[in-house]
Amino acid sequence: MAILLSKSAQSKILGAYFLFSFCIKLTTIVLIFFFQASNTHVFYHLLAPVEFTCIFLYYTKLLNWSSQKQCIVITIVLLLNILNSMLLQSTRTFNSHPWSIHTFLLLLLSFRYLYLLYLSAQDIRLEIHPGFIINAGFLLYFSGSLFTYLLGFSILSQDPIGFFANGWIIQAVANILKNVLVSYGIGRSNGHQ
Repeated sequence: MAILLSKSAQSKILGAYFLFSFCIKLTTIVLIFFFQASNTHVFYHLLAPVEFTCIFLYYTKLLNWSSQKQCIVITIVLLLNILNSMLLQSTRTFNSHPWSIHTFLLLLLSFRYLYLLYLSAQDIRLEIHPGFIINAGFLLYFSGSLFTYLLGFSILSQDPIGFFANGWIIQAVANILKNVLVSYGIGRSNGHQ
């Protein structure tokens, strides 16, 4: 099994993920601050399946999943997202159910990849291996995000009052750490081919 994707495959998948995520999040910021939009949840209903698809493809390519298996899982996840938006959590509310499922599935894939890295630990130096660095970033992000999404509004306040009164801070810090570590890992991958 491949424990590191080629730089071009890795860059394309993670580049698409970062670009789309950036565009969606920037759009919501612009709408809120410059156009006083009261609700931008619809954009996160769109971001959830795209983020899942990009990161899922990244991991399943590392784990050598067949294209057929990848398509089946992505199709099921997309259908669940659509059903959730239509029946459970409208586009006017936060879609915590899909985000929780996505994060849990990606967490499982990242643990599987970590196990493969562990098996090859005799052949590689984990502390400088780009795949390990990228995976560490995603593991931090998945764990912080899953905590936030699962507990939802029972820990989240509408006003940012104190650290634990606003659980979004946990998710935001996890997101920042992920972006730094994944970017560093991609940069390190230049020397590993």
